[in-house]
Amino acid sequence: LESLDVLRGGGPADVVELTVELGAQMLRVGGAAETLEQGREKMRSVLSDGSAFEKFRQLVELQGGDVEVILHPAKFRRAEHQWPVRASAFGYVEAINSEMVGVASMLLGAGRERLDSPIDHAAGIVLKKHIGDRVDEGEPLCVLEYNDGARVDAAVQQIEQAYRIGERQPERAKLIKASMTK
Repeated sequence: LESLDVLRGGGPADVVELTVELGAQMLRVGGAAETLEQGREKMRSVLSDGSAFEKFRQLVELQGGDVEVILHPAKFRRAEHQWPVRASAFGYVEAINSEMVGVASMLLGAGRERLDSPIDHAAGIVLKKHIGDRVDEGEPLCVLEYNDGARVDAAVQQIEQAYRIGERQPERAKLIKASMTK
């Protein structure tokens, strides 16, 4: 859903930044832009004018996907259950252990524990608080979305351990730390 927002010219600033930067790199490497700045300008343009979304719509159609779902995101299949994991204290999100979040997601059915494990495409985790965000005690850090609650308690425990809340607001980490170039 976030990706559709970005393709339509909206979405969270960090996801837009990442999309623009990755796209610019690909355009430069592929010869469609001479410089990274030209690539960034092209990326910003196709995101803001709707042509990125239109191209994605065409790709979904050509691959036999349900175009109605991307045109009307409310049609996306969502999990039957939602469980907000709440902050146990006031403070700032100092760190999030992404491996633990991934394990929690797998426990909800959104990933594979073994190669033959089924995937529940409606299951997942919606992060509400990110590193540097201020939180109040009881405020949702994230929301677990699941259909099978058999391991939801274990997933909650993973998330509670994944978030580190402290008294001081940390500096926001750079989204892109480095770029490998030829």
